[in-house]
Amino acid sequence: MNVNVLVKEDLAEAKKASNAAGNPTKLSQELYYTGGRDDGERGVIGEGLRKVVEKVKNVVAPNQDNLAAKAATLQLDPYETFLKAIGELSEEKAIVELTNKLDGRIVAQLIVRAKTDAIHKDAALKLEKAQMQYWLKQNKSGQDVFKLLELSNSKDLRVDDLLARPLFDYWSTYVKIFNKENSKGKIWSVFDILMSEYKHSDITLARLIVAAKKKSTPTDAVLELEEAQMKYWLDSAISADELLLLLGLTSAKDDLLAHPLFGYWMIYVGKLDTNALKKEGVVDFFKTEFKYSDGDLARLIIHAKMGPQLEGAKKLEEAQMEYLLRTVTSGILTHPLFNYWYTYFERINVEYNKNNKVIEFLMEKAPDKRIDPEVFLKDEVEKAKFVKRSDVDDLFMELRLDKVTNGLFTNELFIFWRTCLEKFEAAHPEEPRTSVFHLLRTVYDDKGLASLLKAERQIEKSNNFAKTLEKKLCGTWVKDGKSLDDVFELLDLKAAGYKLLDDPSMDTFVTFTHVVNDIKKTHTGTKEAAFEENEILRGIKFASSTGGLRSTKSENALFQLWFTQKRSPNEIFMMFFGKDNLDKILKDEGNLFEIPLFITFMKYADAYPRTKRLATDEEYEKVVTDIERRPWKTDPATMVDYVDRNTNVAFMLQGQFKDKLETLGEMILSAKKLKESKPAVYAAQRVEDEMFRFWNINRGVTPDYLFEALKLDAEMTPEKLFEIPLFGWWIDYMDVFLRQIKPTDHAGETLMKVFKSPINLVWLKYARKTEGTRELANKVWKELLKQHEYNDTSPEKVKQNQMLLSYGDDKLVFEDYTKTYTKRGNDVKKEKEVKGRIEEAEEEKRMREAE
Repeated sequence: MNVNVLVKEDLAEAKKASNAAGNPTKLSQELYYTGGRDDGERGVIGEGLRKVVEKVKNVVAPNQDNLAAKAATLQLDPYETFLKAIGELSEEKAIVELTNKLDGRIVAQLIVRAKTDAIHKDAALKLEKAQMQYWLKQNKSGQDVFKLLELSNSKDLRVDDLLARPLFDYWSTYVKIFNKENSKGKIWSVFDILMSEYKHSDITLARLIVAAKKKSTPTDAVLELEEAQMKYWLDSAISADELLLLLGLTSAKDDLLAHPLFGYWMIYVGKLDTNALKKEGVVDFFKTEFKYSDGDLARLIIHAKMGPQLEGAKKLEEAQMEYLLRTVTSGILTHPLFNYWYTYFERINVEYNKNNKVIEFLMEKAPDKRIDPEVFLKDEVEKAKFVKRSDVDDLFMELRLDKVTNGLFTNELFIFWRTCLEKFEAAHPEEPRTSVFHLLRTVYDDKGLASLLKAERQIEKSNNFAKTLEKKLCGTWVKDGKSLDDVFELLDLKAAGYKLLDDPSMDTFVTFTHVVNDIKKTHTGTKEAAFEENEILRGIKFASSTGGLRSTKSENALFQLWFTQKRSPNEIFMMFFGKDNLDKILKDEGNLFEIPLFITFMKYADAYPRTKRLATDEEYEKVVTDIERRPWKTDPATMVDYVDRNTNVAFMLQGQFKDKLETLGEMILSAKKLKESKPAVYAAQRVEDEMFRFWNINRGVTPDYLFEALKLDAEMTPEKLFEIPLFGWWIDYMDVFLRQIKPTDHAGETLMKVFKSPINLVWLKYARKTEGTRELANKVWKELLKQHEYNDTSPEKVKQNQMLLSYGDDKLVFEDYTKTYTKRGNDVKKEKEVKGRIEEAEEEKRMREAE
């Protein structure tokens, strides 16, 4: 039957009883407040409460002893009623009344639960004291209360969770109080009572303690019980092997370390001898009793760590580590088991979220912690013994130096290994000498070693040594016949994309190009190869000095690579900034002209046309029949005029920004303002010039077309257009465009449309008088006049539209406009006359031929 149903039924009965007694007060008040009532009224309420509690006790299963289950039951009104009711009585009276109505165990549970509530904790502590005094007055022993609280080993209760029950700590507290009050009688401690309860079974009590320690943070009562059992065994002079038998560990055999009680046994063995310097402990026991060697024990631990029960294996691992540090005399770092120790060290770092260095860790574990680390390492070098060269090589791996991902060259173990290598070579001059570099190249492949050196260069203390090894590595690559292409690919630099110049591996590539160039200075190839090499050097020189900019070593290395590969600027651009990459680049960086690699590309594009002797067969404008007699094959000073080696940056950018020319224009304008960044200004101005020239040559890109392509609108007011930077940029292009076209060409009508309205013309007139808009307004006015001029607008019309100011140069400009207009009209008239005469002459010729 549901507990809530029972409670509701009995509360309803209590309400009826209360109303019958002539008290129509609200139910909540009837139940919770008893002040001012006579004994009859209290009796009615108390009887109702008693019925509720009795029915709750009958419904709840007896085996729901843990606090969570009881809390679920006591979340009901009886618990609240309990708290309210005891508020009206002293602690002593409350305990008596509640014990009479309930029983001691339920009252204890209510107190334990109330202690977890911050609001009721103080009251609960007072009740706890009162209940224990109540038991003392009744002369209840620890054994009596153990049974009263139903902590005894009955069939309804699980043995292994006894110490984890909330009432266990409650009972333990009472046992201490009872023993203190009855100190003259026989003292039964918690340990004594439990040993009696479990028929003096060491293994049963040990299991209880281990189970309690595993479930959560052990309470003081559990730890005190553990200490009491250990003391009992020590006082009884129980040996390690005797306890092994008592705890049933002898039958575990190979699974000994996985046994739940193995770690507990180890704790005891560790207490057998308190003299740390003479301490034999667990490891000695294994070595003497089981005849295990250090290696055997290590393998046993490794096997045990693969199973589900790790605690015992971890404890034995730590014990062996400490044992070896105390007993090893031949050197710790060169000991055969050091690799195994390192596993333990790494586990401790991970488990305790530490970042200790291995030497620091060893020093902490060493018996003499006062020794200086430098003295320790020096002593280790002295103790190290190597029979053959391979022993030193193997030591590198045993020290796990190949696993060091950061700071290898400053790692104490690496320094120790280098010193051992020097010691061995000094002691064995007959052995072939091999450097640190050769061993590193054996351990790592070329790519791995290059990556290692790249990382080490970022560390100040490692930088010089890393550079030395890097130069050796590059020299080895040259001897192995690796080309610039090979090394660029080996270093995986292409993957760096547009951030290539920021990649640390570029330093390695630069070093390689220097080594290559140094070797070429002393080892000249064929005459043809020398001419080509000379042309590459010329190209690098041109590129590195473009725009008066200084080029970095990384840029020069790239110039050498690209010229050697005979890459066109178009290929370079598409490789790093092609359509597939451009959108992401602009999203990440914002402005193309602020990307270092784009500046490098622009320098290369400028130098590329000046290296015609590097032309490929596809670039010849005319067929060369005798390929061996090409002039650049024999004389580097001879010009090669019939090679088309130009590049059109504007054409590439036009294709890339076909649908978003406004983005290109905005980037150019933004970069031109970066006066502190000379490369960005250079690139922006260079591209702007190229674009204007390209658009001007390509007659399809008229000012009218570009106006729309830049997302400008002729319906906008002049004021709005003046606020858009791209409008001023478009005016600059108009100026270039109108200076290049012929008088008879069409100049467009965009500005005429914008300023068709008299209001807009008046606005432009006043804009020319205003400081903030004067410069742009004057440009617009001049371009507007030119557009009118090319569209044959008469001077009278211009004057009528009030496009002129009454001061300044406007009068002279208007006079020039009038002369140009008149001349243009006369030229057109003459052109028509000439055309007419030509047509007449052709007509006469046809007539004569017809006769």
